[in-house]
Amino acid sequence: MKYFTVIIFLLFLNTVYAQVYSSTIKIIGVDKDGRGIIGNLTVEIQPGKGRILVDTTPLQGLYTQDSERTAVKVASEITKFDFSKYDVIYSISTPGATNVEGPSAGAAMAIATIAAIKNKTISQSFSITGTVESDHSIGKVGEIFAKAKAAADSGVSLFLIPQGQAEQIQYIRKVRTPSPGWRIETIEPVRINVINYAKENWGMNVYEVSTIEEALKYAFEDIKPIQSKTNIEFPSINVSFKSPIKKYEEFDYFAKSALTRAKINYDKAFNKLYSASLTDDVRYNLDTLLKQAKSLLDQGNELLKQGYKYSAGNNGFKSSIYSKTIIDLINYYSASDSNKKLVIDNKIKEIESELEKTKDYVEKKAMDNLCTKDDFEWSVFALQRLNYAENRLSKITFDDVGNAFFDMNVASEWIKISKEFADKIDQQSNHTCLSIFETDARKAIDEAENKINLIKTLGKDTIGADSYLEAAKLEYSKGQYIVAYFDAVIAKSRADASEKFDGKDLETIYEEFNKTNFTPNSLISTIFYEHSIYTLQEAIKKDSKYDALDAIQILYSSIETEKAYSYVNNKLYEKGKNIDINQIVIILLLLSLFASLFYIAILKTKMKKKTRIKRKIKKR
Repeated sequence: MKYFTVIIFLLFLNTVYAQVYSSTIKIIGVDKDGRGIIGNLTVEIQPGKGRILVDTTPLQGLYTQDSERTAVKVASEITKFDFSKYDVIYSISTPGATNVEGPSAGAAMAIATIAAIKNKTISQSFSITGTVESDHSIGKVGEIFAKAKAAADSGVSLFLIPQGQAEQIQYIRKVRTPSPGWRIETIEPVRINVINYAKENWGMNVYEVSTIEEALKYAFEDIKPIQSKTNIEFPSINVSFKSPIKKYEEFDYFAKSALTRAKINYDKAFNKLYSASLTDDVRYNLDTLLKQAKSLLDQGNELLKQGYKYSAGNNGFKSSIYSKTIIDLINYYSASDSNKKLVIDNKIKEIESELEKTKDYVEKKAMDNLCTKDDFEWSVFALQRLNYAENRLSKITFDDVGNAFFDMNVASEWIKISKEFADKIDQQSNHTCLSIFETDARKAIDEAENKINLIKTLGKDTIGADSYLEAAKLEYSKGQYIVAYFDAVIAKSRADASEKFDGKDLETIYEEFNKTNFTPNSLISTIFYEHSIYTLQEAIKKDSKYDALDAIQILYSSIETEKAYSYVNNKLYEKGKNIDINQIVIILLLLSLFASLFYIAILKTKMKKKTRIKRKIKKR
């Protein structure tokens, strides 16, 4: 009996004291479209039968060529740990990714396994990409640049890559239009050194390593990001805005209209939300959205007092979208399951009908005024918003009903604003100037597309440049060449700013603002300039690099649209002069013809008179 008790006791001790080892490492992969994604790999080593198991969520396809078995083999040889009586379980999670290809996490698996056995914590600022080989070497992998960018975006400050892979060739698509009607697309290589690029643009250290032993020297260090050398104290935020541009004062009407509409929509959403029968989770989410609508409305009213007319109206625009989306979602969640689709269908029909009714009015009025020198900007504004709405509606999907309602309401508000801008137009012109901007628009679109393709290849955030480019292409297809020209210029300017400032800190962008000596002289550039200042103020309040990048993009758009305005205005002036000269020539020709006819008439009269005199002489 004692012997049996001792056996049980020893078994109990083995169960209690059998050690479980674990470790976690941040991993970087790419999805099927070549975009970098972030995940976490956790290794658990527990008493078992020497099995190696992988649990992926939802990382299908990542582990080929027995990466996990090689990782365990290498870890065993380095640590001298006997895995034969333990199970090794690798758990991989990559939120938002549905499929990631390649064995590029092999090295990370080996390091995590070694860290677990040695009871060491891997730094959260560390990550590595590369395969693991049975001789402990780290093998080469693809998409190094995309992975490095994803690592930097996720807060990694030290990223290891396989030896010999710092030099990367990125391929970009370029578009050329050598002559009207010809469009040539080519794929061209761009050479990038990831080590230098990451340090200069993302503040991240990248090193090449050849073996797992070499990588282990970095894995447990908490390396901080490369710090900016500047130490700027930002000024107080509440800076008023004034502009000498007379037409900018007329934006007061549009701002007040947007804020009035926002208040009406907010009140409707408020009353509907607190009288609706909803589940607690839905009510909580809609209440959060309603608070955002109220915050935007209040901020818009304050901005108007400070002179930020465009930004005030923009806040009203956003507030209305939130409020109307709340109303739509209440209607949707309150409907029976059989009627939910009907709620969506009715909404999309309502917006499409609104677009069609507004389209005829806006396009006719705006197109008739596009050739009016000095006042064509109202037409540009009207057509831009109309085309933005049309583009937004064409891209709506119903995978997420909230996003679908949001996009529909964005389009609806743009349609309303488009009509208001068209109402502002009271002059009439003709379409005689439009064709002279066709080549300019085509060239600007190609330049914007080339720049955006390059920026994407470099892993930089274009933030909105794509939507302006899409609008420019739509406008070009409609023959709205001046409008297409402006949107293409805006698209390229945003991409140019991204190329220079994506990954830069707030201080660097603030310095750029301070040293930029620019005064807008047109309405288009003025509203961009005003909005860039407001957006920078918001970036400082939030300490947001993302908002700061948006601000510098808007500033660049202001500078470039000022140049575009001068170019268009001068070209319209030249066109006007040509028309005047032609008219003068016609008048001179008519006068010459009239003079000739008058002279001939006089000659005929004189000839008749002479003939009569001769006849009288003969009679005598």
